[in-house]
Amino acid sequence: MEGGYRVRVARRGGPDWREAEVCHLLISVGQPYHEGAKLVAVVDWVNERFRRCHVTVADTLYRHNLGALTGARPEFAHDVTARRGREWVARNRGILARLAMPVALHRWDEWLAHPGYPAARSAVDGFMAAEPRFAALVDEHVGEVLTRVRARGTPLTPACPAGFREFLVEELACMELFTGVVQGAEAYPGSLGRAMEGCRTLPGAPPGLVSRRVAQLDFRRRRGEGKFQGP
Repeated sequence: MEGGYRVRVARRGGPDWREAEVCHLLISVGQPYHEGAKLVAVVDWVNERFRRCHVTVADTLYRHNLGALTGARPEFAHDVTARRGREWVARNRGILARLAMPVALHRWDEWLAHPGYPAARSAVDGFMAAEPRFAALVDEHVGEVLTRVRARGTPLTPACPAGFREFLVEELACMELFTGVVQGAEAYPGSLGRAMEGCRTLPGAPPGLVSRRVAQLDFRRRRGEGKFQGP
């Protein structure tokens, strides 16, 4: 676990992430780049560049996808994804302990219960209703996700477009909230996202989405330990 990978910033969005003292590490539960040696590499990268770190475990966000794909009741989907989040924290506690700085660990439900969330959600919903180009970006983003899921051989259901759309809109609302509360650079190995990045150029976009500092990470094998592997 100690070695194998080093991290680089493949793309960045918004103001320069290097100007931030705080890192916001966003965790997608179940993704291999948030486990094992790759997670160690991310933590070491954070240690070299920041003074404080927030870690958000996006566990119950996935209740929307789980419910849409399986037909699970909302309460059951929430409980399953919350349990997976607890398991992730327990499994990776030792890796997170490598962070040599003050660390705040958040679960997704904490952000949904934050007093600023309703206003952030209202800002995203209102802009989506008022700006057809933003609504189109959201729909295109959801379509791309559905295409990837289908390509993996996962059967889609009629509920998937609406469920995956709710996932994205809730994620956008939390990102709007993160900018004001955490005031750090978001670090994530996945795509920056069509809806997240596309809205930056649209007049009237929610200010937190426009001013997000984002570092898109990817991984390289350390010399002598194998070929390049993407995130």
